Amino acid sequence: MAVVKQRIPLWIATPITVAVATPFATRLGTWGLPVWISFIVWAEYFVLGANMEALKMIGYGFLYGCLMTAFWLASSVALTSAMAFDIAFIITNFIWIGLIVYSFKNPSLGKAVLPIFNGVSMTLAVYFTGALPPVEVGAYSATFVAAFWTLIAGYFGAFLGWFNVTITFPYTAEE
Repeated sequence: MAVVKQRIPLWIATPITVAVATPFATRLGTWGLPVWISFIVWAEYFVLGANMEALKMIGYGFLYGCLMTAFWLASSVALTSAMAFDIAFIITNFIWIGLIVYSFKNPSLGKAVLPIFNGVSMTLAVYFTGALPPVEVGAYSATFVAAFWTLIAGYFGAFLGWFNVTITFPYTAEE
């Protein structure tokens, strides 16, 4: 029976991958990536099978979640002339989360629930914690900057997952 083995064990490859990721958080000053997002997506890559199909699913699912959340936040901002942001956010939640969940009827989106909701939750976290890069933008644009920054960190995490597996130098052996 053929099995996949590693030339470098995962317990060594993983700290190497963390060492590769760390400077992106610590050495870029105010442009440092929120690598907690990267680490979550890295783990997601393994949960989804640690293969090219997982990368594809993260690619489109995470993007979809981030973009839908940017529009959700922007529509909330649009309503702030009539009500407090938190009330606008709660109201628009019914529209945007409803649309997202309804879209799961599409088979491709339905199987990408984890990356989609990670894109949603992490974009919200970046926006509400102000973990944005130092760019001067208006209230509407900030929602899309949050989504873009989340997307960059998430895609970096998908790369880290791929890199982590690749540096084990896997091979197929008969057992």
